[in-house]
Amino acid sequence: MDIELLKTFLEVCKTRHFGRAADNLFLTQSAVSARIRQLETLLSSELFSRQRNNIQLTAAGERLLLHADSVLTAWERARQDVALHNRHTVSLTLASTPGLWDTLLQTGINAIHQRLSDLVLRADIHSGDVLVRKLLERTLDIALLYDPPKAQELVSVPLTSLELMLVSSQPDQTPSQAQQHGYIMVDWGTAFQISHDQHFNSPTPPWLHTSHSRMALDLILSQGGCSYLPRRLVKPWLAEQKLFAVEGSPRFKRDVYGVYHASAAYQEQISEVMGILLQSARQSEQS
Repeated sequence: MDIELLKTFLEVCKTRHFGRAADNLFLTQSAVSARIRQLETLLSSELFSRQRNNIQLTAAGERLLLHADSVLTAWERARQDVALHNRHTVSLTLASTPGLWDTLLQTGINAIHQRLSDLVLRADIHSGDVLVRKLLERTLDIALLYDPPKAQELVSVPLTSLELMLVSSQPDQTPSQAQQHGYIMVDWGTAFQISHDQHFNSPTPPWLHTSHSRMALDLILSQGGCSYLPRRLVKPWLAEQKLFAVEGSPRFKRDVYGVYHASAAYQEQISEVMGILLQSARQSEQS
């Protein structure tokens, strides 16, 4: 099957418009329509229900969507591996949830590049369930996750722990006072949400939910407010008294794991990268 057919399918899924998909792919609208018809013929199924100004996925289209991204990722990975073979270079793909990118993976990638300069890296951000699926599909080499997946094929290595503390742009606030003025809820996973709800029986609804801790930090620094953020992330602003710990508020701990497939290729390189991530996490704790 022509891989361009899947790319066209995904673009139509994203735009829900043949004309906009054509513009994004630098094709004519008739070429996009022809590709979708060709894909439908190959699969013997209609992928879109076409009504005027309303393009929706059919049940077959929904099922294809579950696999299309993985197929393209696997193809791109294979193409890159073949291209790198003659250079005797290894390519690894790392990914994490948004909060762990801000806190750990970004500095970890810098350390990996300094220590393994010949290694070619790809770094992505996904939700936890997508990370586990990609690990099982072998389209991802290493994932940083809060909780070790319950899959026998996956190996989970403890890397570090995050201490989450409630910080505010204003000093001398009680937890209830802080949460009444610009509370931002960062998604630190299900275990955090359960513990948080147990300690705050009826908290003031946050004005923003986000999975990006850096976004929450930037908003608090620029507009004021409060949020649960990792101590290691906010330490410089606490020292400068641009942020303040909310006394009397509970602190939460989240364990972080590096996860990879037990039968993954490039086990030696994965082991090296995991060691660097572990060392980088420890240095970050001590700094």
